[in-house]
Amino acid sequence: MSDGAGLPRIVCGMRIPCSAGFTLTEVVVALLVASAAGVVLTTTLLAEQRLRLIADAEREGARAAREQLEVFAARPCGADSAGVRRGGWGDVRWSARATDGAWTLVDSLRPLRAHRAIVISATVRCAP
Repeated sequence: MSDGAGLPRIVCGMRIPCSAGFTLTEVVVALLVASAAGVVLTTTLLAEQRLRLIADAEREGARAAREQLEVFAARPCGADSAGVRRGGWGDVRWSARATDGAWTLVDSLRPLRAHRAIVISATVRCAP
């Protein structure tokens, strides 16, 4: 059946069911697919944020260790020393020990939102 313009006409009646719209099953399946996509997107964004925080803490740790190495590379071997620095991103505990003509520096970083510390260890020769 068609109207005068050649377009099919929707006929609803006792014997011919009306097929305009979506069934409840189609709507439920579409909602489930959309929900699954939302969960995947949320999980991905949270994982990315967590990895970014870890990367920032590691970068800050490397910077702090580099600064300490530069300080101790300019010092002659002497007594052991240690200290704590607090920053907006977390705490750094460092220690330096002079053995065999070199400083051994250990930095332990505890970022504010991390559950574990990041430990960086390096050795640099003592200044003459």
